[in-house]
Amino acid sequence: MPVFSQVDGRVCINFTYSSILPAMKTLGREFTPEQNEAIELLRRVLVEQQVEFRLESGEAAVANNFAMCHSRSDFVSSTDPKKARCFLRAWMEVPREDRRLPLGREYFHMENKDMRLGYDVVPGRDGSIARNDYKNVDAELADMFKAAQVKPKPSR
Repeated sequence: MPVFSQVDGRVCINFTYSSILPAMKTLGREFTPEQNEAIELLRRVLVEQQVEFRLESGEAAVANNFAMCHSRSDFVSSTDPKKARCFLRAWMEVPREDRRLPLGREYFHMENKDMRLGYDVVPGRDGSIARNDYKNVDAELADMFKAAQVKPKPSR
């Protein structure tokens, strides 16, 4: 999926840096110096324009993957079960005709076989993969994922 596209005259962005590097490796490609410069500029701009907030107990955050770039910071959960972090991912559905996508449906990779949003559960797993779970990834890819999760320093 392209990083930038357009739907109804509006710019759409899908920038998942932690997926771009492994995808390039898998395809056997390398970025040009200009592409590297553009990616790093985008990463810096996103960090400079970010809004950070802390959720308190009982609060929730909702993000639309097609309307905003978003991420979450690492955290250390309490060892006390009553205070442990509870993180649930919910897929909110809209009618199919209202899903404004940058390209054709063949690029909509977050859809189950029954056409509902979300990822199919991986056999043998409960569907939840921890942010830093690299056990089933070769060392080079794991290093790429880890490097991609480090936020660049603002250029101010």
